[in-house]
Amino acid sequence: MIFSCKIYLNTFANQKYMSYISRVKKVLPDNLQLLARAAVFVVLAYAIIPAIFTFLSKGKLVRFHYNFFSFPAYTLILIVLFGVFNRRILRRYKVRQTLAKSLAFVLLSAVSFTMYFLVKFTYSDIINDYIWSFWTYTSFYFLGIIFIALAVFGVELFKKTFLSLILFSFAAYLFFMLTQIIWELWSFLARSVAGLTYHILKLFIHQVSIQYTSGDPMLTVKEFSIIIGPPCSGIESLSLFMGLFLLMAVYEQKNLNWKRSAI
Repeated sequence: MIFSCKIYLNTFANQKYMSYISRVKKVLPDNLQLLARAAVFVVLAYAIIPAIFTFLSKGKLVRFHYNFFSFPAYTLILIVLFGVFNRRILRRYKVRQTLAKSLAFVLLSAVSFTMYFLVKFTYSDIINDYIWSFWTYTSFYFLGIIFIALAVFGVELFKKTFLSLILFSFAAYLFFMLTQIIWELWSFLARSVAGLTYHILKLFIHQVSIQYTSGDPMLTVKEFSIIIGPPCSGIESLSLFMGLFLLMAVYEQKNLNWKRSAI
């Protein structure tokens, strides 16, 4: 009797285990190898490499840079769109690149990042053209990231998805240009955000004041004060919304309700 109960319990446990595994497989993508490589790439591109340059650039001055330029903001949208659009290719894709070729791309990435560091922090006193300096070191940084991606994912993936990669790179660039245009309106947006926040807080708290200066507006709640600067003015959120709406207008124009969209 005890032996038969053990068999029953083992069978029941195995059924539960297999049911759990099948549910996990439905949630996780088929290509776990590619998912692991994607995790490695994200950690390298958004954590390790920026941390290295933050450490190396301590005490160094940059004569010129764009305050509104944010690498994660303009590339994460590219990665998300690329992954969703090419999900069928990504499920079947297997990395078959030789180690020598991957190491060659790592070497090219190191050269690109070295040039980025030299142009931005070492040669910035020599180069008088600030705009050229910015675009040069930004291009070297992106080249370094591209070479890292080629080393991690292989060349074949980018051959299969080249057109969509170009398209979504253009979308990311459009997001960048929209942000650049809206950035000129940061003072108006900051004042609007500060004014709206002030009126909302006034409904619940009596000790609220707002101060408009020649620079950033300042909100004061009791003894706590905060300055509404460009990062708090909603510039990137507005440009992201406009960019996504333009993409929807291009790809889903037949399905869009234009009256509701206008509202």
